[in-house]
Amino acid sequence: MIIPIPPIERQQVVDFLKRFRLEWEEAVQGESLLDVYASVGLMICDIIAALDLTSDECLEALGFPLYAELGPTIREGIEAYKRLQ
Repeated sequence: MIIPIPPIERQQVVDFLKRFRLEWEEAVQGESLLDVYASVGLMICDIIAALDLTSDECLEALGFPLYAELGPTIREGIEAYKRLQ
């Protein structure tokens, strides 16, 4: 089953990517982001949090094995992201 996602304005995407970059720059304390190795699963989790996807949408996007691993992390990420808004 495909769940429709409402359209996102370009500026929302730009704003998200900017915040995402700034958070990573702060986390690596001046190290080049090109030299940082990070978990792809956690990056996907950050994107899911920013898009405020439902549980069903998260499951569809991640597939069951990754969703099962990241479930609690996604919920925490969504709550943290909402506090930043």
